[in-house]
Amino acid sequence: MSPGLKVVKIRAEAMKEAASMGEQGMLSVIGLDDATLSAIIQRARENVAENRKAKDGDAASAVVCSVANYLFPTGRVVSGDSDALDEVTRLATEKNAMKIARLAVSGAFHTERMAGARERLKRALAEITITAPKIPCYSNVTGRLFASADPSAIRTALAEQLVSTMRWEDKLRNMLEEQNTITMNELGPNKQIKSMSKRVSNEAWKKFQNVDVA
Repeated sequence: MSPGLKVVKIRAEAMKEAASMGEQGMLSVIGLDDATLSAIIQRARENVAENRKAKDGDAASAVVCSVANYLFPTGRVVSGDSDALDEVTRLATEKNAMKIARLAVSGAFHTERMAGARERLKRALAEITITAPKIPCYSNVTGRLFASADPSAIRTALAEQLVSTMRWEDKLRNMLEEQNTITMNELGPNKQIKSMSKRVSNEAWKKFQNVDVA
C-alpha cells in the first residue's frame, strides 16, 4: 500500500472510531443568514446544556454543535451532537428556513468530536514525506491557496481539517479569482458541486464540466 493510501485508511478508521462515541450527525440548513444561524446554534447549545444538566447533574457532558461547512450563501451544514441538531432543526423551522435535512452520516465531522482522529492523523502524517504541490493547492480550512510549500504547514492543515469548519464557498471564490479561469471539472456521476457553484458564480456554473467516472 502506498504511503498516501495508508494515511487515507488511517484517517477513515480514526474518524469512524470518533463517530462511534455518542449520538452524532450533520444537518443541512438552507435559507438563513449567518447571523441568524449563529444565534440559533448558540441557543440550541444552551438549551441542550440545560436539559442535560437537569437530567445528569454535574455529570452532564459538554454540548458540541457548530457550522461545519460554508457551501454557498445561506447554504450551511451544521455538525454536532444529535440532540443539539434536533434543537437546531426546531429553532431553524421557527425562523422559516427554506430547507432543513439530516445528512446520511453518523459522525459530527469537522467539529471537536473528531479531536481523537486528528491526533491519529497527525502521527500518520509525521511518518510520510510530503513534497511541494506541482499545481496550486487550496486549503479547506482557510479557503486560501497554501502560502508556503513547507511540509509542516501542509501536515497541519490536513490534520486541522478534521476538526475545523470547511470554507468551500471562500475556496471556490478564491480559485475563480486567483487562477484566472472559470472552467472547472467535477468527477463522478452526480452534479452536486456544479449545482452549488451556481449559488456562488453563475458564470462559473455555465462553464462547469461533469466527468462521469462510474
